[in-house]
Amino acid sequence: DQFSHYGSKGLIVMGILQSWSQGVELWGEANMRKIWSAANVKVYGGGVAEEGFLRALSDLIGDYSYINVSVSSGKSGSSRSRQESKERIFDVSNLAELDRGRAVILASGAPATLVRTMPWYSGPHKEAVEASIKKYSPQPEEEPVPVAAAPVVNPWVTG
Repeated sequence: DQFSHYGSKGLIVMGILQSWSQGVELWGEANMRKIWSAANVKVYGGGVAEEGFLRALSDLIGDYSYINVSVSSGKSGSSRSRQESKERIFDVSNLAELDRGRAVILASGAPATLVRTMPWYSGPHKEAVEASIKKYSPQPEEEPVPVAAAPVVNPWVTG
């Protein structure tokens, strides 16, 4: 409800999950479906082995339609036939084994798009990101320097 509420106010809310199950654990099945359904942009980056989720994603991505033309010839001449065919773009196994560095983007009003990702550490802003990490990351607390303690005298030895 909060994702929808803030989205209607023009505030961009982003949730990043490693799997469908992670969202179900956080919000429950019904709420996870609500969030997924209402999202304007969905990104799948691979690495998931949840068959039900991948099947639903495959259905959302859909099929590729193409025209198959065949030509045959014989004694009486030649003929051409055209047949429209469809093929699944990504089946469950294709989505499960999506190459590292690839992602599928599902955006409202647009067909699914396969993209190549650009990790920050190989992009043009690498130095700026590294500087920001160095500046704003919590610094580990320094270990206290041990102070030499007075030697413990064993009364059983020294009498």
